[in-house]
Amino acid sequence: MPFPFLPARTQFWSRPSAPRAKGIRLARVFGIDVTIDLSWFMIIVLVVLSIHTQFALYYEDVVSAPALWAAALVEGLLFFGSVLVHELSHSLVARRLGVGVHSITLFIFGGVSSLEEEPARAQDEFLISGAGPLASFAIGVVAGIAAMLLPPGSFQRYFFHWLSVTNFVLAVFNLLPGFPLDGGRVLRAAVWKATGDMARGTRVASLAGTAIAYGLMTLGVMLFLFNGGLINGLWFILIGWFLLNAAQSGLVDLKVRRILMHHAVRQVLRADCPRVPGSTSLEDFVDRHLLRTGERCFFVTEDDVPTGILGLRDLNSVPRERWTQTAVRDVMTPVDRVRRLSADDSLLAAMEAMNRERAQQMPVVDGGRLVGVVTREALLRVVELDRELERAASGP
Repeated sequence: MPFPFLPARTQFWSRPSAPRAKGIRLARVFGIDVTIDLSWFMIIVLVVLSIHTQFALYYEDVVSAPALWAAALVEGLLFFGSVLVHELSHSLVARRLGVGVHSITLFIFGGVSSLEEEPARAQDEFLISGAGPLASFAIGVVAGIAAMLLPPGSFQRYFFHWLSVTNFVLAVFNLLPGFPLDGGRVLRAAVWKATGDMARGTRVASLAGTAIAYGLMTLGVMLFLFNGGLINGLWFILIGWFLLNAAQSGLVDLKVRRILMHHAVRQVLRADCPRVPGSTSLEDFVDRHLLRTGERCFFVTEDDVPTGILGLRDLNSVPRERWTQTAVRDVMTPVDRVRRLSADDSLLAAMEAMNRERAQQMPVVDGGRLVGVVTREALLRVVELDRELERAASGP
C-alpha cells in the first residue's frame, strides 16, 4: 500500500483554546462522538484508487471491473474501520483510566482521539498509547487467519491479505518512537517513569519525533528525485511535515503548561460580571442587559446575593415566544450545581476544566461565594505576556 497512514492521538491541554470536534458527525460509539473531517473524503478517494490499481494488477482478468471497484471501496472502508478501532482502543482505555474523551475524528492522515487532558501517571500514558497498535496487530492477525483459510491465489484471499498487511504496517508505523506517534508517547512514558519528570519525557519524545519527521521528508525527497515516485514521495513529505509540526508543538505545549501551572485563578478572575435580578424576564434580560453590554455571562442575584449563573446556552434552552413569561431564575444554573473553580486553583487546572466542559469560561467560587469568572481569553493573555517578558529578558 503506497499510503502510510498516521493514526495519532492529540492532547487538548496543548493550548488554551476550546477543543472542538470539527467535521461531520458520523455516529456515537460507546458514548464517544465519531466525526469525519472534510479532508477524509479526499483521502478515501485516493485510497480506493490505490487499492483498485493493486487489485486490477493481479485480478483484472478473473474479476469483473464493477466487482473490482466495489471490492476496492469495501477494502478502503474496512481500512478506515480499522483506524477507527485503533482510535477507539486508545479512547476506551483512556476512559477506563479516568481520562475523558471528547471525540474521535477521521481525517487525511488517519484518525485522532481528542482527550480532555493528559494522563496523570506514566503507566497510564503507556497503557493508553499501546492500546491502539495492539488493536491494529489484533486486526492484522484476524485478517491474516481469514486469508489463510481461503483458497491460495484467490481474489478473496488477497483481499484479506491486504487488510492484514496494512494493519501490521499501521501498528509498526505508529510504534516509531517519536512524538506524537504512539511509540513516541510510549517513549515519553518510559522516560517519565524513569526520571519522574513528564517534562523531560516530552522533550525527549518531541526531539525524537522531529528526527523521524526529517527522516520521512528526506525519504520522500529521495523517492521523488531518484525513484520516480512522485505520489509516494509527496506523501512521505506531507507526513513528515505533519509530524514535524506536531513534534515541535509538543515542546510549545510544554512551555504553555508550565506557564499556566505557576499562576493562580485569583490573578486573572473577573469579579465585575454583570448582575441580573432573578425576577427579570428573559425578554427584559435580552433587551436591557445582553444586547447593551455584549456580555456572555451574568450573575443572577436575589437580594443582591449571587444565587446562580446565566449564559447564552441557558437562554437558548427556552423558545423565543416564552421569554416574556420566563424569569432568569427559572433557567439559570444554581450556585450549588455550577461546575466551578476555586480562586486558588492554578490556571492549568482552569484550562483543563474548561476543556472537560467545552466552555469558554468558568465560574470561580471562594468560601462558598460566587466571586467571578475566568475566561480562555485571560489564559491566552497570561501566556502571551509571559512570552513577551521572556523575549524582553533575552535581549535583542
